[in-house]
Amino acid sequence: MKKVFAGVFAFLLCLFCVSCGSMPDMRELLRYQQDGTEFHVSISDGELRFSAVITLGETDTVELLDEGTKGVRFRFGEDKTEIEYDGTAMELSSANQLKVLDWISLFSIPTDTVWKIRKDSAGSTNVYVCTCGSIVLYIDAATHLPLKITDGDIEIDILSCQSSSAKDTQ
Repeated sequence: MKKVFAGVFAFLLCLFCVSCGSMPDMRELLRYQQDGTEFHVSISDGELRFSAVITLGETDTVELLDEGTKGVRFRFGEDKTEIEYDGTAMELSSANQLKVLDWISLFSIPTDTVWKIRKDSAGSTNVYVCTCGSIVLYIDAATHLPLKITDGDIEIDILSCQSSSAKDTQ
């Protein structure tokens, strides 16, 4: 009788372990944050709405795409920030007040902070909803590519994502 209970217990334990897939950690989910990754995004920041291309690299760039701002590019390097338009670049001394800096910082999210990760579904897509303070990150569970990032009034919808090394596309 003890062997039967032990066998049933072992079977149920194995079934439980197999059915409960482990959650990935943030290091795995934020792997898209690598040099050469390009994001086509729609940004809503309060009343402001922009379409842009954000490229990560040694110098991160945000290029605006909307009528009236098309061709304006912000470059964020380690030691300087520039704004560029029509081949002319100008260094910005007080870049810490630019809204665009808030946007680009959401593509350099640290992995070593405490994140709450839960699996959910958005329509027919399974997503990981990752929360840390006011930042909420929605990541496609199948591809581990970002779908949406929010932080207070800032809402960034990722329309496509392409990595130069892996050629991942969404």
